Amino acid sequence: TCQSQSMCQWRIDGCTRRCYYKYNNASTCNADTQCEWFPYEYVCRNNRQGYATIANISAAMVESTCKADNGCEWIAANATCVDSCTGKYSTQTRCNADPKCMWYAQVPECRKSCSQLDAMATCTAEAMCTWMSSQVACKLTCKYRWGTQYMCDGDSECMWNDNTRTCTPACP
Repeated sequence: TCQSQSMCQWRIDGCTRRCYYKYNNASTCNADTQCEWFPYEYVCRNNRQGYATIANISAAMVESTCKADNGCEWIAANATCVDSCTGKYSTQTRCNADPKCMWYAQVPECRKSCSQLDAMATCTAEAMCTWMSSQVACKLTCKYRWGTQYMCDGDSECMWNDNTRTCTPACP
């Protein structure tokens, strides 16, 4: 029930408001070790590294808390919780400026770019991405890759559909 409320999040000690909804200035936000102020966006966000500072928390609990937070990404190689694209950016301009991220207009939110998805299942779960088996790579679908016929026709993987006026995958 807690996670179904957009203003709430589950923490080790129970259900609480997200930092974004708790604080509206840098001093009160930064006074909470679980939060950090983002000066360029003027918002308070969850402090991903702050999970490890929760009293009596195990490493397994830090990992599960991080994975449950859509603003986080768990890096197994060095067992750290870092900001995901969703956690870093709330505007299309800032999101698209990061090559590891892409703006998902339907939601709208910033997500990991297709090129960063290295498994077929995670790639195909994203509507904007397509798995290229021959290249063992995830790419942006033609529809989102190109918005003009000129650019679409210049990509050997794509072709322009005059009826829908969109870029579509080329015939195999």
